[in-house]
Amino acid sequence: MASRSAREAERLRSGIRDALEIWQTHDHASTKPCNGAPIFDYIAYFNNPEYQRLPDDAKMPTDKNLESDEAVWALYERWCKAHNKDRDHAEMNRRFKLFRYQAKDVHHWNTHLPPDPEKATVYIQKRQEVKLLISKGQGVAEFEEWYLPMELGPFADGGDPVLSASSERLLKDLEERDP
Repeated sequence: MASRSAREAERLRSGIRDALEIWQTHDHASTKPCNGAPIFDYIAYFNNPEYQRLPDDAKMPTDKNLESDEAVWALYERWCKAHNKDRDHAEMNRRFKLFRYQAKDVHHWNTHLPPDPEKATVYIQKRQEVKLLISKGQGVAEFEEWYLPMELGPFADGGDPVLSASSERLLKDLEERDP
């Protein structure tokens, strides 16, 4: 039986292979969909004023949002509403584990501090500076990415209108870990 880290490494390699295969077979000069999937322009989405107006409680999970499955479910409902996702209850149940995994991942990214107190102080200062600049609408390109906050994006529950191949694999892995 393969160890958990070996399975995770293989899952990552598989996802990278899939992405490279799609990238290599896609006509990048074209705006036609790749493999029948609609093209999604992340830059346009995140720079769209409508996205900027999404409430933070639908984008940034907090400790309180992750205390229980009920709290995560409430966050998932707010996220669906904020992103105009029209999901029936059965579909939300099917995607819930993916969303919970993404929410925990985003929260960990945003709250993790290095064990060294001096480095932790630098992290806190840089993150506060980034938050201030973002709130003023100023650029943060000069900061390294680990100081930037992560948010729950439009595909935090696996993609639209169907789950992507990598999300399907992740869901299968999550269900194997926690049936």
